[in-house]
Amino acid sequence: MKDLAGRGVDGDARFTFLLSLLSGVATLGLSHLYVFHRVRKRARNSGHLLNNISAIAVPGHQLDRGKISTDYRVRLDRAAALYQSS
Repeated sequence: MKDLAGRGVDGDARFTFLLSLLSGVATLGLSHLYVFHRVRKRARNSGHLLNNISAIAVPGHQLDRGKISTDYRVRLDRAAALYQSS
């Protein structure tokens, strides 16, 4: 875990990862399959089409000395391309 901290992974991310791993192990993976099934079902029944996008949410990223990281820049560029193509 010390190596992850050096790569910019904070305590909340590690906690979420470990909690997810624990729930997957405790339920033999059934909890993850259930959540995947619910998300997929909701997406299929949403009736939302790609061509009527009015906004795109891009998960944030902590700034490093006031600058946007490369990973976040890639996410922003991808969101901009998706928005412009709709």
